[in-house]
Order: sequence, then C-alpha cells, then structure tokens
Amino acid sequence: MLRLTLLSGRWQSGWPLLLGVLFALSCMHNRPDAPAVPVGPSSVEADSAYTFKTSASNGKEYGLVYVRFDWGGGDTSPWSGHGETFEMSHSWRDGGVYSVRAQAHDDRSEFSEWSEPLNVTAVVPPYPYRITDSADLDGVELLDALVLPNGKFIYVTDHDGTMSVVRTSNMKRIAQIVLNGSCSSAQLVSSPDGEYIYATEYQYDGVAVVRTRDNVVVDSLMVGSDTEPTSIAISPDGKHLYVGVDSDSGFIVAVRLPDNAVEDTIRTLGAYSYTTSLKVAPDGACLYAADSEDRVCSIRLSDKALKWQVPASVSGGPDGFVVDPTGELLYVLDNERILVLRADIGTPIDSIPLSTLWGADIAPDGSFVYATCCGEDDNGTVAVVRISDNKVVRVIAVPGGVCGVASSPDGQYLYVAGNGKLYVLSR
Repeated sequence: MLRLTLLSGRWQSGWPLLLGVLFALSCMHNRPDAPAVPVGPSSVEADSAYTFKTSASNGKEYGLVYVRFDWGGGDTSPWSGHGETFEMSHSWRDGGVYSVRAQAHDDRSEFSEWSEPLNVTAVVPPYPYRITDSADLDGVELLDALVLPNGKFIYVTDHDGTMSVVRTSNMKRIAQIVLNGSCSSAQLVSSPDGEYIYATEYQYDGVAVVRTRDNVVVDSLMVGSDTEPTSIAISPDGKHLYVGVDSDSGFIVAVRLPDNAVEDTIRTLGAYSYTTSLKVAPDGACLYAADSEDRVCSIRLSDKALKWQVPASVSGGPDGFVVDPTGELLYVLDNERILVLRADIGTPIDSIPLSTLWGADIAPDGSFVYATCCGEDDNGTVAVVRISDNKVVRVIAVPGGVCGVASSPDGQYLYVAGNGKLYVLSR
C-alpha cells in the first residue's frame, strides 16, 4: 500500500512535466519538414545573379508552406510564396565560400529546421567588372580617354573642344585644356614616358601637343592644308607620330619626335579614303590602319610599303581596333562585330558578334579586350572579351551613351567616357 502511494505521488508530481514533453513532441511532429538541400551552381562569379531551388512540405498539411533562403554571411531572403517547389536568385558582392540553406514555415507560423547546406564558392572576376566611381565633367558628351603610363591621371576629350585632366586617386578634375577647332573626332596618344599628350584637332589641320607636367599646349603640329586629322598613333620608342588625315588624296603623315617635324608622307590607302584608326605594332615594324573604304591594312615602316590589305565590313567601315601585346592579333571594331585577324598576314580567324561598337582598349597583359557599345535609349555597355577563346564573358551596363575606354597600366581599373561623366570600373 505504501508502495502504491509513493508511486502515485511520483505520478502526480511528474504529470505537468510529462504533459509539457508530450506537447513539445506533438509540435515538433507537426512542424514542417526541413526543405531539401538547395540545388544550384557550386561556383559563381561575384555580382552575377544565379538561381537556387528547393522543395518543402509541412507533412501534416496545416495550410500553406513558405520558404526562405539563408545565403550565408548574414544575408537572408524574404519568405517566398507557397507551394512545394521554390526558387530564388541571388548574387554575392565579394568572393568567398557561402553556405546556402533553406527553411520553411506554415500558416501556424511553425518553423522547420534549416536544411542541409549547399556550399557555393563566389569568385571575383580577374578584370574590372562593375562601376565603382565617376567624375562629372559638365554633362558634355565625351569622346576619347587616355591614362598616363604612371596611372595617376586621365585625359579626356569632349565635343566642346576641351580636354579634361582627372586625377585617378580621387576622380577630381584638376585642369581643362582648350583645343583648337572642332574636336568631334578627337583621338589621343601619349608618349611612352608620359611627358606629352598628342590630340587630333579635327577641322583645324593640326595636332595639339600638351605637356603633362603643367598641362600646357606647347605646340600645334600642322599636317597639311585642308587635311583634318582623323586618327593618330605613336611608335613604341616614342620617336615617330603617325597622323591619318581626311583628304581627297588619302595619306598618313609621319612626324619625327621630339622636334615635331613632318618627316614623310605615306600614300598606300588610295585616293578618296582616310584612316579611321591607326596602331603601331608592339615591335615598331608595322603600322596598322583601318580606312573609310572598309579595309584594314598593314604598312611596313622600313620602306612604307603595303604588306597586306583585307576587306572588313561591307558597310559602316571599321571604327577602330587594338593590337594584342604579343603583336600576333588585331581586334577590329567592324560595324556589328569584332573581327579577329592574324597580324602577320591579315587572315581572319574569328568573329565576335556585338552591336554598335564605338571604342576599344586591351588589358596590359593581353588577357581581355574591352569594347564600348551603344545600346537602346542612349544607354551603353562595355563588353569584356576573353582573348584566350574570344568569348564575351561579361557585359557591363553604363548609364548614358559611351565612347572611349582606357585601361589603367596595371589593369586594375577601366575608365569609360560617357555622356558627361567619366566612369570607373574596378573589381
């Protein structure tokens, strides 16, 4: 009898605890099941959105089920819709490994456990790929951009006939240089040591020589009467400047530096054509020219003879090109594509479809070509072309129209001349 009484006392004293345990077990049993492990890419590129999916059910059908994702690093999505299958897109700004998990709840606000994680590695691309800064340059449409070899200053021309000098460390304009005549097609080159900038002065028959230490125009090279300079290039040793002119006879003027004397006239393009772009080969042996007759040619500088000539676009004419640092390839902005040529013989080896091309530059290490394109509604983009396989690996939106583009000497930054603003792209 005593034993029964003791047992009864134990039962009575443990009753509330037992009820609590049973209630907790009941809630746990009826809460939604943990969602399935998220499905998606295990390796992604930073700042690009990727889609991840999961599935979930509440097991007891207590109303609808909602799901959210934990993206790792303290970033959690809002609750998403209802159903059994769920998907959301996400991008990571920084590189690293992130654990992506999912959690569910039902109409009673019962929460499931977190799912098992999917580990995702975000990689920062090896090129400037997003806008990180800008300089406001009075809202005037910009044309060409050039970075000094020391990387400290950017020179930008505009439609109003001025050249702005911007300090790269803080993107502040430190000087404005007035050029002669209209600069509607102004192009820029720098001496290899960065001591001088040369700018074509369209409709003025000359080339402005700007001393960079004080940003003063120290000379104006006259390249002929009624010639209207359209393109410009400089030899790697800094001893010669080549200026293409818009003239009925179609020729290129060779200027000896540093005394700025006209040394020779190259007449290989034929009458009624003019160069739209000029580049000197990295070894200084050849001058490459794109002309208004939709051709690209190579001129041997030792004797000024035509080495090869190939047709480019059937209409519109090449708008420019870049030479890769090895001197093996030319990337020609050919209307609605980038035409890739072998530099030694001019043979086309690839074609990269893009639209409304304007300007281009190449990474100093020769890994990427950057091309500006004008899109709809005056918006622009910068296409990043990987040279190893000639694939467009990224397209970066730029507000307003775009024209010139220039890479910093270390390849870490890209400067894009837009509609009144100079944009900085970096990692």
